[in-house]
Amino acid sequence: MERENFYLLLELQLIPPEEDPETILQAIKKKQAEWGKLRNHPTKGIMAKQHIGLVPEIKEVMLDNERRKKEAKNALKELKKKEREKYLTLDRHLAIFLIKGPVTEDEIFRLSKMHSISQEEIQARLKKNEKENFLDFNKRRAVRGSLSGDKLINEIDRQISIRMVNGFLMEEDITKIAKFHSVEVDKVKARIICPVVQKASDAPERPKPLDKSIEKAITENLVVVSKTSLYDFLDLTQGEDLDTIHTAINNKRAEILKAGKKTAMVTASSELAGHCSAVFKDENTRLAYDINMANALLSLLNSDIEASAEDDTICSAYFEVLIKSAAEFGMNEKEAISYIEDYAGKKGWKIKSARKTKRLVIIISIAVVAVLFLSILGAFSAVAIKKNRIKKRFQAVLEEIETKKQLEEKEAVMKAYLKSIDNKVFVFDDAQKKLTKIQIQILKRNKAIEDAYNLLISTSEALTAEQNYEEAVKALSQYMIKYPNSHHLDDIKKKIAEIKAVAEVKEYEALQKAAEEQGADKISIYIEFLNSHPENKYCPEVKKALANLSETYYASIKKQLTANEKKEDWQACFDLCNEFLKIYPDNIKSPEIRGLQYFYKKKLQE
Repeated sequence: MERENFYLLLELQLIPPEEDPETILQAIKKKQAEWGKLRNHPTKGIMAKQHIGLVPEIKEVMLDNERRKKEAKNALKELKKKEREKYLTLDRHLAIFLIKGPVTEDEIFRLSKMHSISQEEIQARLKKNEKENFLDFNKRRAVRGSLSGDKLINEIDRQISIRMVNGFLMEEDITKIAKFHSVEVDKVKARIICPVVQKASDAPERPKPLDKSIEKAITENLVVVSKTSLYDFLDLTQGEDLDTIHTAINNKRAEILKAGKKTAMVTASSELAGHCSAVFKDENTRLAYDINMANALLSLLNSDIEASAEDDTICSAYFEVLIKSAAEFGMNEKEAISYIEDYAGKKGWKIKSARKTKRLVIIISIAVVAVLFLSILGAFSAVAIKKNRIKKRFQAVLEEIETKKQLEEKEAVMKAYLKSIDNKVFVFDDAQKKLTKIQIQILKRNKAIEDAYNLLISTSEALTAEQNYEEAVKALSQYMIKYPNSHHLDDIKKKIAEIKAVAEVKEYEALQKAAEEQGADKISIYIEFLNSHPENKYCPEVKKALANLSETYYASIKKQLTANEKKEDWQACFDLCNEFLKIYPDNIKSPEIRGLQYFYKKKLQE
C-alpha cells in the first residue's frame, strides 16, 4: 500500500535534497510536536495520530542513505506530477490562446481570475514554454494520432465514455470511433458495456444518476490515492467485464488488509473498495458511474469554451481552435461545431465565425457606401471600446483587491496596475486615490499593532506571575496570528520560549505527582506525556522510567493474551501485541511479541 512521501511530509529541501541526519531529526521532532498538539483535534486528529505512528518508519527510511536517496527521487516525481495536475486545465487554455499568437495581457488577467492563479505564475509558465515548447497545441493533438497497444485501448475507452453521456451509444458513434483510430468496428464494439441503438428514439430508460454525496466521496478519496477513476484504482481499463472487476475488488481488499497500519492512504483505499462494490454491483449501477465519468470528461471541453469567451463572444480564431480541441474527444467537425454552438447558445454567447462570412459578400458589394460610413463610425467606436475595456479592467483590479486578505497584497496589486498604465489614462487618478487609501489603512493598522503589543506584554507578564503559562503562551501566539507582519515577532518568540522552559519544569513535576498517585499503572501516564510533550527536556527521563516498567507490562500483556486466546478473540490479541511493540519496539521481549503478532494475524486471515 502506498504512503505519503517522507520528504514532502517533513517539508524538507529537495533541490538539492536535504541529507544531514541532524537536520532531518530536527524536522521529525518539529513535526512530531505539531502532530502531538493535533491528536485531539475534531477533524485533524486521525491524520495526526497516523503520522505519529509513522515516526519509526520515517526515521528508518530517512536515516538510511540508499533509501533516503530513493525517497528524494520519488518526491521530485510526485512534485512534477502535482505540477502537471495543477496546470492541466491552464495549459490547455494557454495552448488554445497561443495558436492565434502571443497571449495578451488581458488574456493573462482573465485566466488568472478563472483559475485563481497569479498573473506572475502564468507569465512564468509561458516563459517555461519558450524553452520546452510543451504548450504546442498541434503537438498535443498529434500524440493521439499515433497510439497503439494499451494506450490505444485506453483512448478508445475514453471516447466511448464521452459518448455515453446519455446512457447509450448509437451505431454511427461506433463507426466514427473506429474510423478515427483506423481500427475494425468489432474492436470498438468489444469495449462497449452500455446499450447500442440505431436511433435515439430506441434508447432505453436512462439509469438513476450517482448520488452527489457518493460522487464527492469518491472524488476526494481518489485524490488521496492519486488515481483518476475507480477503474484506475483497480488497475483496470474501462471496458473490462464485471467478473474481472469483481476479482480486482477482492484482490484490492486483500491488499488493504495486508497493509496493517491504518494510514490516510489505507483509509481512503478501504472506502474506495467499498464504493467499488456498490458502483460495480451490476451493469445498471456501473452505467450510472460511467455516465458520471462522461460528464467529467466533457467538462474539460466546456472549460475550453468558457476560456475562449470574451465579452460574451467567441471570436473566429478561437472558434477554429475549439473545433480542433473537440477533435481530442473524438468528435468530427460537424459534431464539434454543433456542440460548441449549442453550449454557447445556452450561455447566451455569440460566435463570430469566418465560416459564415461568405454569406456577407453580396451584402457588402451592394452596400459600398454604407461600409465607408461604418468604417468612419468604427474609428469613433474603437475609442469608446478601448475606453470601456480600460474601465472594465480597472473594475476587475478593484474586485481582485477585495479578494486579498493582507493590505500589503492589496497595495502590491494596485502598484502593479498603476505601473502598467499610462498616467494620462482617465482611470489613473482614481487608481492613485485607491492606493493612497490602502496606504493610510496600513499606517493605522501598524499603530494598532503597537498598541496591542504594549497591552500584550503587560498581560503575559501578569499571567506568568500567576503561573498560568498556557494562557500566557496562548495570548502571545494569538498576537502572532493576528499580526503576522509585526516587527515584534522575534521578541515574542523568545518570550514564548522562556515561558515554555518554565512550563516544562512544572509539567514534569505534575507528571511525577500523577505517577505517584496512579501507583502501579504508570505506563499510560508516561505515554501520554511523551505524545503530548515530545519536545520536553525531561522526555529522556520519562523514557527511562517507561523502560523500567517493561517487565511489569509484559506480564500484564501475557495474562490478557491467555484470556483472549481462550475466547479465540484474535483481533484483541493482535491489538495487544501492537500496543506493546509501539511502546517497546526494541525491548528484549519484542521478538517474542512480534512472533505472536504474526501468529494472530494468520488466525485473522483464516
